[in-house]
Amino acid sequence: MMIGVALAVFCASCGDFLDEYSQNKTYVNSVSDLDELLLGDGYILASDVNLSDYPGRNLFEFLHLLSDESREVILRNSYGLNPPGGDKVYVANRGFWSWAQEPFTNVIGTVAGDPYWQPFYVRIACLNNILDEAKGFTDLSDRDAQTLARVTGEAYFLRAWNYFMLANLYGAAYDKSNPEDGASVILKLTPQVVFDKAFRDHTGDVYRQIVSDLKEAVAHFAGGDTKDAQYRANASAAWALLSRVYLYMEEYSLAVEAADEVEGYALFNLAVNYVPGSGKSFLNTASPEVIFIQGAYGGIARLHKGSFFLYSPPPTPLIYADCYGVAEELQQLFDANDIRSSAFFARTYGSDIFMCRKVGSGSNLYETDPITGQNVYTTDVGSSESFGECISIRYAEVLLNKAEALACLNEIGPATAAIRELLNTRYVAAPAVPAGQMDLIAFIRKERQKELCFEGHRWFDLRRYAVNSVAPVATTVVHEYADPAMNAVAGCYTLRPYSAATRGGWLLPLPSEVLDYNFPNITNFDREAGVTQTIY
Repeated sequence: MMIGVALAVFCASCGDFLDEYSQNKTYVNSVSDLDELLLGDGYILASDVNLSDYPGRNLFEFLHLLSDESREVILRNSYGLNPPGGDKVYVANRGFWSWAQEPFTNVIGTVAGDPYWQPFYVRIACLNNILDEAKGFTDLSDRDAQTLARVTGEAYFLRAWNYFMLANLYGAAYDKSNPEDGASVILKLTPQVVFDKAFRDHTGDVYRQIVSDLKEAVAHFAGGDTKDAQYRANASAAWALLSRVYLYMEEYSLAVEAADEVEGYALFNLAVNYVPGSGKSFLNTASPEVIFIQGAYGGIARLHKGSFFLYSPPPTPLIYADCYGVAEELQQLFDANDIRSSAFFARTYGSDIFMCRKVGSGSNLYETDPITGQNVYTTDVGSSESFGECISIRYAEVLLNKAEALACLNEIGPATAAIRELLNTRYVAAPAVPAGQMDLIAFIRKERQKELCFEGHRWFDLRRYAVNSVAPVATTVVHEYADPAMNAVAGCYTLRPYSAATRGGWLLPLPSEVLDYNFPNITNFDREAGVTQTIY
């Protein structure tokens, strides 16, 4: 059998794109071949990650800059105002920081191509072909039948994950009152090449397809063999993602049911097992919370550069300038009673500013612990260098999904029990939980902000909160920016809350090649409608 990995309407430079990918022929003669194809082309692997430039490909690090989690940091240092590497971070990411018309634009106006859109649809094309080819295998041994069931389950899961990310990056937030909005991304579910011009699909249709794929994944995993590896999807990963999707859709009872299906995972008890000041990375492959991992590197370490220790004699602390750190408002949510202060962050040398250290950043960081005040060197436990923080799933999120869904159902007792399960592992003395529904929802969302910070959730959460029917919250995001030559803050960009009028600033624009090929069917929303700049 032969698989032709081909795309059409989604592509950049559609003709060239088809020439390149329709010729990528992979011959599949066995279920094992199909499994290898899935691993090589369906997942985001180390070879798919680009660390050589900013923005890196398949790191999704820009998610740390769009919301209210980060701040620009300018520090004088041993190199002067433009140290190696630090200035590169600042220059390359201004387009995201300012919600620019072309976000892949640096501070001096150089436009780079979007390195994310096309790979999404390349993976989807591969997954469509795998699902189509899987139907052609017959008269299999029991072992091959079980492997085929697992491979099919993984393919459905991965297609759902890719469409979830696409819908929340390039499409409108799911609005329960208006799901038929024509404002999402392009659904392509078959392997055939299509040259017709496309339209944006309805957000409701995209989400219904994601749900359908995840249900199919669960059904196939039930009859499949198992891969004992966090880098391969399983039934728990499908249920966990389904709990998130149902929460976004405000299908709260279904979100709770999906969360309850996640089995075999537990919270890492920071209150018992973490020593403040140890410098051990929280996100790592040894954690009992890890359900599913993709990627190979943590993008946050490239943004929150902070300080490091030069080992050449004599040892000298140095500081990167023009990078990013934890936003002041977020930093103030953590105190010494919250052990995550130490497990998630370190203070950069010569400053009180937190840098996110959830993912190991190497052993040469020279910083101080927020709780003990002692020097700390960030180290890995298990392997956190292999942890893509924005594209992985862990058990704490499942509990938070469940707690918020229960609170939105006004099931105060069960919601309180769910959130306390998390609190008891994160605090020296767990805080009191509010009793009223609205206060409880706000409390759970605040814990979600803290627990899942710098894991790619906050931007998506702010969008969905704005259209939520039970407890809507409209958030204005303000990003101050600096002038490195002045070593001072120069002004700010303000993004008004998500709405039908301002949503262009809350979506990534579709690449111009996609717009040109599908003109006039597809357009971008006005990205400047909700953004203002103030010069101090």
